[in-house]
Amino acid sequence: MSVRLLFYALVFFLLYEGITRGYSLGHEVFSPTAVAEAPGTDKEFTIRNGESLSEVAEELEKSGLINNKLIFIIQAQFFDYEVYPGTYTLNTSMTSRDMMKAIDESGIERKKAAESSAAASTSSGSSGESGTAGSSAENNGSDESGETTGENGASREDGAADEDGAYVS
Repeated sequence: MSVRLLFYALVFFLLYEGITRGYSLGHEVFSPTAVAEAPGTDKEFTIRNGESLSEVAEELEKSGLINNKLIFIIQAQFFDYEVYPGTYTLNTSMTSRDMMKAIDESGIERKKAAESSAAASTSSGSSGESGTAGSSAENNGSDESGETTGENGASREDGAADEDGAYVS
């Protein structure tokens, strides 16, 4: 009789642990928390060409920008975010989803800008016109330090932003 009671207690304990840990994991994936309270600390973060999502997650965790690389990877795959090479200014008060969004959106904007630039150069090549973007801080989204910033708080040093804060190369 005592073996049966011990078995039921063990099953109950394992179910309880599984449920609480599953809830905790789900909560962190869908409602992430930042490493630090606002205002946080700005940190430069560079993603090299060809770096995988797991390598980026590991570097983010080592640099103190995220708490858990596994959560970052799950979020990136679930929300269909991608990582793009470049240098980003991220803040410890940003959640992992905010960081992924900043990296993904700037990469998409850079990709679109490159495609439209290539299309514009092929169409303007025959007419002799060239489509160049303005370089003043007022027109390209740069702040007073000359660093290019987007509307989400992340900044880029290797591209310029148009009037809407979209990154172009």
